[in-house]
Amino acid sequence: MPPATTTIVLTEPQTLVPIIKHSFNKVDFSELDDLVEQIDISHLNPNSPEHLYEEWFDSFTEISDTVAPLRKFPMRRHRSPWLTAEI
Repeated sequence: MPPATTTIVLTEPQTLVPIIKHSFNKVDFSELDDLVEQIDISHLNPNSPEHLYEEWFDSFTEISDTVAPLRKFPMRRHRSPWLTAEI
């Protein structure tokens, strides 16, 4: 069987795109803990765990968006030196 060859063409992005994520750097975790403890799902049907989880997750997402809003972080300008176009 003849050996197989592959060509992979890598192109570097023309513009840097920021990474968007929550920043928990300056979050008061005791306040976050108190807010998460106040999530109330007791009024929902306990026979539907998917719905319970969905409601809890939506509430938690609202809290995290308030306490640690989404921020844009700059992307690394320098690529890893071991990942070259030759590789």
